[in-house]
Amino acid sequence: MYSFFKGNLCDLFENSMTIDVNGIGYHLHISKKDSQYYTPSIKQDIKVYVHLNVKEDSHTLYGFSTSNLKDIFLILISISGIGPKIALTILSELETDQLISSILTNNIIPLTAVSGIGKKTAERMVLELKDKFKNITVDINLDSAIKESSLKQQVQTEARSALASLGYNQPEIRRMFQSIAGETDETSTVEEIITMALRSKSSI
Repeated sequence: MYSFFKGNLCDLFENSMTIDVNGIGYHLHISKKDSQYYTPSIKQDIKVYVHLNVKEDSHTLYGFSTSNLKDIFLILISISGIGPKIALTILSELETDQLISSILTNNIIPLTAVSGIGKKTAERMVLELKDKFKNITVDINLDSAIKESSLKQQVQTEARSALASLGYNQPEIRRMFQSIAGETDETSTVEEIITMALRSKSSI
């Protein structure tokens, strides 16, 4: 129904914004990353790509800084069990290239680190989204991504096993990995991940 809005930014919050289009204020739900994209200044002219989610009891608008993000959002909510709220959480907690490379390389670890995404949902996402994400344009070197993903998955698997041997159960380990998701990368060693996980345990 709507493609995009152009108007004045009235309010900007962590998960939402209000835009004035010809005197009408529209409240849009947005990702945390998109809330950082816009400058919180009144009367700023902006363009926001939008999706209207229609239910029997509600009509909710979702906003995106680019058409690419909107396309990814629409693909995500096409999966059973992935609603608009979880889709926005995914866009808030994962970079676009990280999300797509995870799907294309069958790496569910970054997906399960997202709040509200369990192992079964992550596996279903990989299965159902792989063909759809092949048409999304992002700057990914797939061969390199596969190698890096495989190495990172091996390191994280070893770290999880080590934590389990220390007596932590799987829910505890999952919470620790969610807590340190933004701190680890392809260069992190097993020892570094374990140290970060144990340090995060005291703050969970």
